[in-house]
Amino acid sequence: MQPATNTRTVDPLADLRARWKPSDHQRATAAALLAADRDASRVVVPIALPGKTHGIWEYAQAVEPAPGFWLAADSDFHQHLSYRYARDAAEFAAEQHLGDRPGQPSYAVIRRDGTWAVFEGCRTPRPVISRTQLEEWAGRPLSNADVDRLAAAVSFSSIPEAIETIAAAIWKD
Repeated sequence: MQPATNTRTVDPLADLRARWKPSDHQRATAAALLAADRDASRVVVPIALPGKTHGIWEYAQAVEPAPGFWLAADSDFHQHLSYRYARDAAEFAAEQHLGDRPGQPSYAVIRRDGTWAVFEGCRTPRPVISRTQLEEWAGRPLSNADVDRLAAAVSFSSIPEAIETIAAAIWKD
């Protein structure tokens, strides 16, 4: 008797293309948002990849659209439509959607013409400031989740500009 063979071929690339994409709801909502705001050229939406712990796509990887939509423009002229802000917000929303589950945040950029691209997020790095210093400034002990929230919030605040100004003054030739 010959051993049983599996005649089904598994193509991870075809699986990735078929499943790692913005949902129908995300694409339809993006189209409506872009139709309503002529300054925006794209919408960034969060997508969670629960259980994904390394860079290789595995067949049947779970894909979960996460709540949230952020408009972005092609230029910096419309600062309220910052691509960086939209990308960081979508990645943070995907992280929040994952909660304590292992996984990878990702996001999709949906363009005005309906085309889209997906990207893996990079876990937001923890601040270089020590936890002790953060807790002193916060006035209370901080959990790991608190530190993660602070790290994500920093990019949405005026802190990066303040640090840039301070650094420029310190290293001014």
